[in-house]
Amino acid sequence: MISIISDVHIKKSGDDAYHLFLSFLNHEKVITSQKIILLGDIFDLLVGGSESFYLEYKLIFDRLTELMDSGAEVHYLEGNHDFHIGKFLKRFLGHKNFFFSTGFIKIEHLDQKILFSHGDDIEIENPSYKIYSKLIRSFPIKVLAESIVPFSITKSVGDWASSRSRKKNIEKYNEKIELIKDKFRRSTEVLRVQEDFDLIVTGHSHVKDMYSSPNGYIYLNNGYALSERTFIFINDQHQFINLN
Repeated sequence: MISIISDVHIKKSGDDAYHLFLSFLNHEKVITSQKIILLGDIFDLLVGGSESFYLEYKLIFDRLTELMDSGAEVHYLEGNHDFHIGKFLKRFLGHKNFFFSTGFIKIEHLDQKILFSHGDDIEIENPSYKIYSKLIRSFPIKVLAESIVPFSITKSVGDWASSRSRKKNIEKYNEKIELIKDKFRRSTEVLRVQEDFDLIVTGHSHVKDMYSSPNGYIYLNNGYALSERTFIFINDQHQFINLN
């Protein structure tokens, strides 16, 4: 059994997204899952990371550790709001059952090849974002985020950028939901030519979708978790599970 969530966008300890994510981690299906996949943008801003960030969200990190102690694998895929965090997560989630990835991963489950991606790495027709993504994920920015620039400064700049991004995204998603849904479906079709999979699960678009391709695979996206209040559960079926 596999439980997946993305795009929770926790902004501060105690907010609605924070409690939603804890509800996910405490859900009976998640507790009994062999694999828990966090597909990026769990936090609205996490760049580099710091001990103060860990302490603010210690309840979340402790719960993840408890799940891993119980035998579950936790896979964290880097998003575009939480990046350059591998070193930070390995420090505070340094467990044999913890896995971190900056790109997509493949897992075989019940004879199915499943590909997991945050989604921005497969998105087509967005050249300006590709340039931005390449810049923020570059090695010099990684060094700055992990070792040089204090987390407080990174957070201040990131909060400003996230605020601007949210305003633009609200307009974009409200006006172009069907266009975004179509683009991400086509993005998976393009990827399918290069990669072999039976099921692909992504986030990033903030548009919930379940699409059966004529090319013989299924695409799932949980959308914006705080709005949809669901997560994806995979066993012998693919389901959207409601969260309280």
